[in-house]
Amino acid sequence: MTVENNTVSKLGFGCMRFPLTDPKDVTAIDIEQVKEMVDLFMDAGGTYFDTAFVYEPILQRFALIS
Repeated sequence: MTVENNTVSKLGFGCMRFPLTDPKDVTAIDIEQVKEMVDLFMDAGGTYFDTAFVYEPILQRFALIS
């Protein structure tokens, strides 16, 4: 990902509550929906992802963080 002009977007993508395929299973993350949401966010110019260590493995699937 290339950040233009070294700016960070004012609006961040919160990773606390990813959509689920099974509302009763917090580990059943709807990866396809998350991919679409991340793509839309980045296409709109978003550059800031609000993460914590528990969300990082999910984001690593998309190579958003290393």
